[in-house]
Amino acid sequence: KTSTDQSLYPAISQDKNNDMQETGNYKEFIEKFMKLCNEGNPEQAYSLISNDCKEVFYKDYTLFFNNYYKKNFSSKKSYSIQNWIDNIFKVDIKEDILSTGGTASNNIQDFISVIKENNEYKLNINSYIGREKINAETKQEDITFRVIKKDSYMKYEKYYLEIKNNGNKDILLDDLTNSTTLYLLDENDVKYPVTNDELTKEQLYIRSGVTMKMSIKFTNAYTQGRELKNIVFSKATVINDDGTSEEREYKVNL
Repeated sequence: KTSTDQSLYPAISQDKNNDMQETGNYKEFIEKFMKLCNEGNPEQAYSLISNDCKEVFYKDYTLFFNNYYKKNFSSKKSYSIQNWIDNIFKVDIKEDILSTGGTASNNIQDFISVIKENNEYKLNINSYIGREKINAETKQEDITFRVIKKDSYMKYEKYYLEIKNNGNKDILLDDLTNSTTLYLLDENDVKYPVTNDELTKEQLYIRSGVTMKMSIKFTNAYTQGRELKNIVFSKATVINDDGTSEEREYKVNL
């Protein structure tokens, strides 16, 4: 009787008919990364990270060294790798009590996904799931919305938009005083509110004839198979020439 590696089974799915060989390859690649970090080879570890992940978090090696390697591998660590769902793995990084003689404090949990980039395995670390190009355009009255792409993380999603005001009136898409008025909408009409820690009211004020680029973050924990259909600006304000205003809703297709 041969034993099976239970860490290759998805932690949040009962479906064990996934490609076990591929999942095993993913796990081995993550183990390679962890081993390089643990044995003091951060430059080689950095080379295993995807271009998208580097663009989001670690545009150069120094950022990776200071913000990931130094922070997580200042001493010898033990770690466990568990398949979470599909190509995403939960990685628990713990103090190696045998080598440090200390206690198991400062434990770290990360989610790492394995993707193919130029036919090679690469890693998205720091709970970054990956990037999806969308390029969806919506024209509503005098405004054109283009959703360029989105970055998915375990706890939120960030959408990158280009918005052009083709009319002769200024438009405030949201005043950010209430997180429920700007949201993502899925196929079941479930709403996921904006997280406006990186967004300002000024960015959402689109003057007549102007094109604005912005990124909008939504509280949206990663879920397999969910279909998101709209970004909704439910309380936009159109400013008239006489100083009065009128409320409007914009639904942007994804």
